[in-house]
Amino acid sequence: MRTFTVPRYISRGCTALLAGTAAVTTHAQAADWTKHFRVGMQVTLNIEAEFSGGGLFDIPTRPGRYNNGYVLADSTGSTVDPPVTTNWGYDSDNQFDPATRLMTFSRAESFSGQIGDSTKDDSPYLGLELAYGAAITRWGDAVIGWEAGYSFLPISISDNRSASGFTTIGTYSYHIPDGVIVPPPGHRGTATGGGQPVIERDLVGDPVFDDIAGRASVSRKLDASLHTLRGGPTINLDLARRWSFQGGLGPAIGYVTGDYKFDERTTATAGGTSNRAEGEIGGDDFVFGGYAQALLLFHFEEHGDIYAGLQYMGLTGSDFEDGDRRAKLNLGATLSFLVGVNWPF
Repeated sequence: MRTFTVPRYISRGCTALLAGTAAVTTHAQAADWTKHFRVGMQVTLNIEAEFSGGGLFDIPTRPGRYNNGYVLADSTGSTVDPPVTTNWGYDSDNQFDPATRLMTFSRAESFSGQIGDSTKDDSPYLGLELAYGAAITRWGDAVIGWEAGYSFLPISISDNRSASGFTTIGTYSYHIPDGVIVPPPGHRGTATGGGQPVIERDLVGDPVFDDIAGRASVSRKLDASLHTLRGGPTINLDLARRWSFQGGLGPAIGYVTGDYKFDERTTATAGGTSNRAEGEIGGDDFVFGGYAQALLLFHFEEHGDIYAGLQYMGLTGSDFEDGDRRAKLNLGATLSFLVGVNWPF
């Protein structure tokens, strides 16, 4: 059998051609299997807060403190029976009855009226978005990969309402011992004792409660932060020389933390008794759901893209609640506009 020997120059040429083809193929595969890191801003819409307090809410009170004075313990630790104190004060003449020697004090205890529930949306909200991902395989002209992302979104929603109704006023009576000279209105005793006029510390009888026409002005505000982690598969398609599309979807988990702040002012129209209650209800909660997003990328250099797109996310709600006061953060169908810079590597 005759053997055929390939000339040396042809052999070298074929070797060079195969090496070049392998290099091109390797380069193409490397281009398909890139990783990327993305950072940008998100502008989010469709976040709502539901505020509710019913038609009745209690007004916080402290023992011995009233809208028109106070009766508190002093430093003497009085051992007389009944116990007395110098740490008291009152505002007006009509609080004291010389015939019975009773000093009366009053305060607002609760308000009942049609304050009603409300749903507020103060969007848009501006936040931060980060993402990292990588390619897995090619599927036709598309590259299939994965991506994990984090976002931070501060949220602040306010509601101001007023309503007419009834304010429950409690009246409390204390006895001033015989022989004690009652100081003029505006008296403000101290806890030091010694030479100051005294009042008996025990209530005379039970307090009396009356419902008086009144009005409430309520300011409610929910300040919260939403931290979100998400992850899922992605698909990438080249659209033109410098343009590409990326789509993705998957599960998401969020962490909500913040405060529900309230400022409630009630006024009894008869007698002008007024009261103010303010405070905050803190809370934190995990929320769950999923997302879908679509991005358009412009490759302005080999390792730099500018992107813009949309992200839809649905998460469960989060409650801030204490007694009759409640605020619910609704995150069921948020829409975010995304823009930023992407670095493939």
